[in-house]
Amino acid sequence: TNTRLARVTKRAQKVNLGFADRRLELIGEALRGIRSFKLFGWEPGFEERVGDVREKECRAIFRFRCSQVLSVSLGRASPALAAAVAFLAVFQSGKGRLDKESTFAALSVFQALRVAMIMLPQTYMRRGGVDVSI
Repeated sequence: TNTRLARVTKRAQKVNLGFADRRLELIGEALRGIRSFKLFGWEPGFEERVGDVREKECRAIFRFRCSQVLSVSLGRASPALAAAVAFLAVFQSGKGRLDKESTFAALSVFQALRVAMIMLPQTYMRRGGVDVSI
């Protein structure tokens, strides 16, 4: 799941950067030919083109931010989810006992792994960001 989410984030970031590049390209074109734009009255049409690209860029930014929030939320929830799944597996198998000693020992192990489990999705996302920027 973390890898898949990182791929989605990477794709969203690439799309976002593509729209940002296109919008900046249009604005640069307008600045280079500002006299022609004013002389021929092309501002409204050009403003509409830039607005369309900006709208697409905002949608891409929204998708990118949603995938980031989902990744962070997944990272925060994974220690508790992993502990719950482990306890359910032990309980359902009938082979392990859920007494106080083994339960607290398992909880301490999951608590020790907490930071690593939180950082894993963020690491995947940052790796995807590096791939996009290269």
